[in-house]
Amino acid sequence: MVFDIETDTSTNRPAGGANRSVLGVLVVLLAVAVMLALWFLLVDSDDNGATELSNPAPTPVDIPLSTAVAADVVESTPIADQVSDPAPVGGQEDQAEQNQPEATTAVPTPLPDGLTYCEVADLPVTTTSYKVDTNSAALKHRAEPSAQSPQLGESSRATTGLRATGDCAVNTSDGFTWWQLTIDGNTVWVASEFLSPS
Repeated sequence: MVFDIETDTSTNRPAGGANRSVLGVLVVLLAVAVMLALWFLLVDSDDNGATELSNPAPTPVDIPLSTAVAADVVESTPIADQVSDPAPVGGQEDQAEQNQPEATTAVPTPLPDGLTYCEVADLPVTTTSYKVDTNSAALKHRAEPSAQSPQLGESSRATTGLRATGDCAVNTSDGFTWWQLTIDGNTVWVASEFLSPS
């Protein structure tokens, strides 16, 4: 196959017209690529539809860290009784201060001796379904977060669909982190080490 290319006889190079055509096509392609990049950066940046579907936002979980305690149980003086009323400024009392509700204090739920609160990383996710992840034995359901607590039942190996209530305790005597589950309407405690997301 033979190509006939016009050449400039003084320099023995191809004529400038062929180079200019190729250069022109490359410039046009570069301009189109820049325009498309700007389009995706500027116009498409507000459309996060695909991102939201593939990475859904986590669902907030309320974890009870304290319980309400009757006033006669709390021996300390409420905070509202410890704070004195400020003197009125300029002879007028601030109406917002008069309408403030009485201050209350949150009292942490007391844990029995030998139990501590779980670290945040050890808390169960209440929106996740769990399965029993033991080698061969069934997972025992306990009345309290302790290996010495009475057994209320068991879940066989590979049982799925278990849901945590969100309560968690670490037993310092047996070394297990215990999660509370509701199984068949009964509230039980299981060692979390033998559960995995299903």
